[in-house]
Amino acid sequence: MPGVLPKRHPATRPVLGLCGRPGQSPHHEPRTTVRLNHQTTDRGRQRLPRSTRIPTAQSVFKRNGRVNGFLFKSLSDADYDLSDGRGGWTVGGHLRHMAGFRVGWLWKISREHVAPLINPDELDADGDPVWRWQNHPDQELSGAFVAGDAAAIKAVQANLHSGEPFANPRNAVAYQSHPAHFLQHMIVHDSHHRGQIMAVLRESGRTKAQMNELEEHWAIWRE
Repeated sequence: MPGVLPKRHPATRPVLGLCGRPGQSPHHEPRTTVRLNHQTTDRGRQRLPRSTRIPTAQSVFKRNGRVNGFLFKSLSDADYDLSDGRGGWTVGGHLRHMAGFRVGWLWKISREHVAPLINPDELDADGDPVWRWQNHPDQELSGAFVAGDAAAIKAVQANLHSGEPFANPRNAVAYQSHPAHFLQHMIVHDSHHRGQIMAVLRESGRTKAQMNELEEHWAIWRE
């Protein structure tokens, strides 16, 4: 919706994870669990048996949020205005688009969870509420990411507990195979734009040492 989309410039159900729901057809992704027996390493030490269930979508999504936070802390005020000089978005433009992805899709599929992200007292020409960060400077968008991530997790959790599919207004069919794919989509989308931001920063003249500092965000994924 024009006002919401930011302008460009039962109890047994599994807790949020990439696993099929009980009763679903076989083509849905099952919970993936591998159990290891006692094994001996090449140094003679015995490994303890442990479950190696793949991490849930929520835990991975939260790491993605930490990576976004790392990026914000690494930017100077001047960095937000940098672009590739060939008509591409500025760094701030990419971040605004990334944050807007959250409110835009929640408005389409789970409006009951979009309230923290909109201002009901400020409406656009179509009568739709305006995004709370619509008129905030790019440097203040980190709060939009935190609020957007929290709202997205609540929406997916509510969907899992109710067993109801996401809303489908105007045939916006999305995430019908599993609601957690909404979080997966955001991780991929954020990664795509973070890569473009990194390219802009590199081309803007950052030194190799400065770029290496930015690359430290990979440590979050390796924990």
